[in-house]
Amino acid sequence: MHSPFVYAFIEDGIQKIKAASLKELLRTYFTGKKLVFMEEQLATRQVKILFNNIKPDTIIAIKDIHATQAATDEWDKLSSNPQVRLSIDLYQYGLLFFDPAFKQKQHFIVKYPA
Repeated sequence: MHSPFVYAFIEDGIQKIKAASLKELLRTYFTGKKLVFMEEQLATRQVKILFNNIKPDTIIAIKDIHATQAATDEWDKLSSNPQVRLSIDLYQYGLLFFDPAFKQKQHFIVKYPA
């Protein structure tokens, strides 16, 4: 793991926070950040509108990014968007971060227990 931010998220969030769901864990760990949950099938148009209004402290959590091949393809497009500075694939959810403090664009796949 080459990202202190992602390492801390795994150590202090995923492994330590006892939550009923991943959604609850994300809300608890990222308190103070603007968390946007997208729980319906990804729609490029909706996401583009959201990207136009993005702030550095916004985190988009997209559910079921691997539910279908189309969803996986859409996730790949979104995570490669130049506005996205960090993306984390948790299989159940994909997380997109926009904070310019992440100097280099990074993508991580993290095994999250189902």
